Amino acid sequence: MKPLHVGFYVHDHGNGHRQRALAILRFLQSNATVLTSGFADQSWDASAVRQVVHLDSDAQLAPDAISRSTEVSGFHYAPLPDHRLTSRMSQLANFFHNDPPDVLLVDVSVETTLFARLMSIPTVVMRQHGRRDDLPHQLAYESADRLFAPFPRRMEDDITPQWVRDKTTYADGFCRFDEPVPDRDAARRHLRWPTDERVVVVMSGLGGAGHSAERLKAAAQATPQWQWFAVG
Repeated sequence: MKPLHVGFYVHDHGNGHRQRALAILRFLQSNATVLTSGFADQSWDASAVRQVVHLDSDAQLAPDAISRSTEVSGFHYAPLPDHRLTSRMSQLANFFHNDPPDVLLVDVSVETTLFARLMSIPTVVMRQHGRRDDLPHQLAYESADRLFAPFPRRMEDDITPQWVRDKTTYADGFCRFDEPVPDRDAARRHLRWPTDERVVVVMSGLGGAGHSAERLKAAAQATPQWQWFAVG
């Protein structure tokens, strides 16, 4: 039996999606094709990666196109008009037609998920925390064959519907580093933090942070009983 061909769509807002993809690809026992806009020229050091397909970027669109991107309630981002988006979807269609994957893992894009389903490609969609009950997310989650949560079941949000939980495969956590992770007490001893101190650690990646220094400062001032540490 020939190995599965897995397509891996990697979103390019921030570097975290690429790092997560690399962590998964290191253990993948199938042939993989990476599809991405922002990281096609970077190293994909994983034996499973057979090829990298560079997609035209849909960023930096004209203001009038962006303003019309929310006119359709079932999409997050479908601007009109822009030839780069037409070219981008054509590239996806050509890949699905000429070298169809057995499954497409999407991290993350509602529009890519729905387009793959319309092209009759099975999808696995990467889950995110928080309230995701807007129509675009519901359509993507419903159309997916499976959902993948890069966090353990015990970290599931209380507001997540049962049908989403039933469709989800939970990971117990994974990391791109091989070093063993210390337990809570050992980590605090290493950082010289009291074991009983209430601590918030805010970790930011590269390019995708949704908070500012002003917001962190306001949150820390509003919770003086907690110690706040910003990393990254």
